[in-house]
Amino acid sequence: MCCERLKELCFTNCDFRPERGSSLILESCGSLEKVCLDKFTGLYDSDIISLSNKSRSLKSISLEQSWVSALTDASLKALGSNCPFLENVELDFVGFTSWSPSLITIEGILALINGCPIRVLVLKYARFLNDSAMETLSLAYPCLETLEIERPHIVTDLGIGFVVNFPRLVNLKITWCCSITNDGLKLLIGSETLHHLMIKNCPRISEQGVQGAARHVCYEQVLPRRC
Repeated sequence: MCCERLKELCFTNCDFRPERGSSLILESCGSLEKVCLDKFTGLYDSDIISLSNKSRSLKSISLEQSWVSALTDASLKALGSNCPFLENVELDFVGFTSWSPSLITIEGILALINGCPIRVLVLKYARFLNDSAMETLSLAYPCLETLEIERPHIVTDLGIGFVVNFPRLVNLKITWCCSITNDGLKLLIGSETLHHLMIKNCPRISEQGVQGAARHVCYEQVLPRRC
């Protein structure tokens, strides 16, 4: 298979077990700039490491993992070491539960930060994301411009207050968070960089509570106010 000139690759509901041959595509593409792998199974650290070694011009990667995924921090460390142009990262852990936790931790995220100029970070269902992790990220991410967090169950008002420490953060989106209240958003008032704030389905935040937290705010509560 020859795909040396391929710039963008997207797989959905794909089985990467060796006998399926899907992983060979990642190994064969040397010019990829955007990779999107959604609801995959059978993908291992070795596949992502091969991808990072082969496609060093990678700029964007999106991974939606199932609970049978075997990816660990080693994958993020490889991307951080081998992909100096990586700017856009989305990690979705929707398939994981308390009894089948992801093997990716905040240490892996930090390793990614240290090697890549990440400007856009999207974290969904990331169980490692708590108040302490928010503080750590805010101090380690000098280039971050957009942060999106969905269902950060253990991020509270204290954690969201650390957003003001991001020196270049312009866009913030919070979706389905039951632990952040109007009081947490008050901590954002006065931020010199935050231009756009979007709050979606966060039952403990009111439309009045978002006012003044950013230059432009968007508030959506389309589902019942419950957690």
